[in-house]
Order: sequence, then C-alpha cells, then structure tokens
Amino acid sequence: DASSLDNSAEILTYCESQRIPVRYFRNEQQMGIANSRIRGMEEAEGDVIAFLDSHMEVMDLWLEPLLNIISRDPGTLAQPCVTMAAEIDVIRGIHTCIPFLMHMQYGFGFLSLDHVYNWENTTQPVPSPALLGGALVGLKSTLMRLYPRELVSTSWGVENNRLSIRSWLCEGGILVAPCSQILHVGCSDESLSRYLKSYPTMFDDAVTESAAEILNFISDPEERKVFLERSLRDVKQRNTSINMARDIAKHFPEASTCREYSHYTRDIDKKYVSFQEDEFNHVGAFFLESNPKMCLDVRNLALTVLSCDPGRYIESSQIFGFTKNGGFRTPQAIHNCLDTKSNDTDGSIPSFWFRCHVTSRTEGQLLGPQQFGYHVVDHVISHEPSGRCVAVLDDGYSVVLRKCNSSSNSQKWVLETPSWFWKRSSSSGSVGGGTG
Repeated sequence: DASSLDNSAEILTYCESQRIPVRYFRNEQQMGIANSRIRGMEEAEGDVIAFLDSHMEVMDLWLEPLLNIISRDPGTLAQPCVTMAAEIDVIRGIHTCIPFLMHMQYGFGFLSLDHVYNWENTTQPVPSPALLGGALVGLKSTLMRLYPRELVSTSWGVENNRLSIRSWLCEGGILVAPCSQILHVGCSDESLSRYLKSYPTMFDDAVTESAAEILNFISDPEERKVFLERSLRDVKQRNTSINMARDIAKHFPEASTCREYSHYTRDIDKKYVSFQEDEFNHVGAFFLESNPKMCLDVRNLALTVLSCDPGRYIESSQIFGFTKNGGFRTPQAIHNCLDTKSNDTDGSIPSFWFRCHVTSRTEGQLLGPQQFGYHVVDHVISHEPSGRCVAVLDDGYSVVLRKCNSSSNSQKWVLETPSWFWKRSSSSGSVGGGTG
C-alpha cells in the first residue's frame, strides 16, 4: 500500500528485476487493506486467491489442505489454524485453531465446540462462524462476488464481519483446516495499547457498517426497524448511523437471492456457542434487575452492558458461566477467565484478556484476580478476595468493580438461562441450567 514506510517496495522491485515470479502493484494513495485486496483480486490472473497478513508466517504444506477444501466445495472459504507466536501476557498460549466469531455488532472472541478440547487430534475441517484475521483461500470468482466494496470504517476486521455473513448466507460458509498451520507474529505491549486506546473512536462506524451488512439479509420491514434500533442504540449519533446503515445496505442487491439472517443466528452462531453443563454452576444471561432490557455483554473480550430481551432475544455474546472452580467465563474465550489484572481498587476494569490460571477446567480453585462468584440471593457478581462487585456506571454501558453494596441497583444482576443454550454432556443424560 502507498502508506508503507519500510523497504517493501525496494524488495519487491528487486524480486521483479531478478525474474522472481512476483507481480507488484502500488497504490497511488492509501486505500486500506480491504480495498487493496480488491485491487489485488482484480489484477490476479489465477483461479484461486490466497490472502495473508504481513505479520503471518506460513508453515510447510499449509496451502494444500485449504485447496482441498475449496476443490470439494467451490463456494467455501478456507482458513488455516492460526497460532499466536508472540510471548506477551495478553495473548500468550492462545491457540486460535478453533472456530472464531466476529460479533456482528462488533467485537470478537474465540469459540468452543463440543470437542474443542480434543480436536487437536482431528484432521477434518471444522466450520467457523467467522473469518479470523487476514488468512484465507477461496476461488477468485467467489471472493469477487462476495467481497464488500463499500467500506466506511477503517476499524480492524469490519470487512471480515461482512464477508463472513455473505459467505454463510450466500455461499458455502467458512471451514478451518486443522492440518494447515500458520504463525501470527504478535505485536508489542506498546503497540497493542495504542490500538486499544484508539478503538472507541472507531467503534461507531464499525458497529454501523456491521449492522448495515446484516440489514441486507432481513426482508421484513418491521424486523429491519427493530434490528437497527437495537444494534445502534449505543452509538453516539444514532439517527445519523441508522441512515448511514440503510444507505450502505443498498449496495448489495445480490442479498435478495440469499438466505435470511435468522439462518445465521439460529443455525450458525448459537450452534457453536456452548458450555458443558457438568462444569458450571450458573450459566445464562445476566440482566440488570432495575432494567431487564440491559444485559452484560462482551466486546473485544471486555465486559460492557448492551440492550437485550431475555424473554425473546439474547446475543451469544451475552451468555456467561461460573465454573465450579470459581472462574467467570464466556464462550467467546473459553480458555480465558474474567480477570481484574491484579488491580483491586474501586473503578478497576475487569476483562477476559487472560488465560485461566489453572489448566484443568474443573479441578483447582481459581484464586486472586480470577476468583469470582454469583450470589443467587443478593443477585451480585463479586470478586471474592477484594469484596468488590461488578457494577455498571452512570453512562449505562461501562462496567467496573466497585465495593459491594447490596442496596445498589447498579450491582444487581438477575440470571436467566435461555432454553437453546445447554449442550448435553457425555456423562449426563439430562439438560440442566443455572438458577437465579
């Protein structure tokens, strides 16, 4: 891209001069990664397109399993297993060789399947609700038809949101190949910190654009209206964003020949989000006692509060579970636990960025920054060592830890377990649920 400040241009020009089979194109101005990929597809002469981000390194024989997938189903997009290679606390040990979900209201996490803890032994491709990062392989004809061309947000991953939805509803979906391995060379703590600080400024456009894509696949006028109101209620300029979303949605008329969005929420998203019932005491959605339309939610592995309707509609990102060894987990990061980052002061912000401190899922008590519990009688979620509770701030969506106060409405969370959620465990013949 024209914004590159390293010596990539010199290296590629040299490769061309040495008759190495590289065709190099440089944008006259910065276009962003998505538009640059579209240009690359247009210039490409082959039938198959393979994308890789610049911070990824491939392992031997990474491409063949992906080609095998699309040869059997030309409409499918194939992805390799991505292993985090950086040794920094935030992502140490996270292996994303599992299905991935990019929340359509914008946030991301790592998903769990029934066999997620054992599937390192499998060689069969596994469906993934969404694309992870910039590593994918597909037919040029498929990608040219599906790739979004009207990108508003510059936030990371929005094009993946849109491409994932289109792939599942219009083509053959997304498969991860366990035998295809690549390394994700992570960033430093400093650069990651800069990204997280800039994220709130990108959030509104990202949410709007993701909602616009989904709008393409909702035909009922009343459902479209309700969806937009719910999805965009937390952006700063809601009316402007609603109009923008409607305008963006006009640019993909092919959606009229695809399946409805309800297919994704019913058969794709929730199908792959689950806990095993014999590992947890309390599982479900936690809504404010003072406002049942507001639930705990996870966005970018951080706790927040967003709108919900526990009786009718609950996002998979609004499901949480308390393990029997004291951990508070989300299916969006099944190996991670809610953590205070060793900061027990009032106003500290808990997140799911850190891997659980014990390796066993059911043995070994979680202590310190990851020891949380749900008190059924008082309806509070407490960090046991510090005596602080999960509370929502006056802005209505920010979540912090505050000294527990049984009379504070901001700390009262009622648990409801949706009927679709539980997966049967192999050791139990009954379906269970949390109580609250």
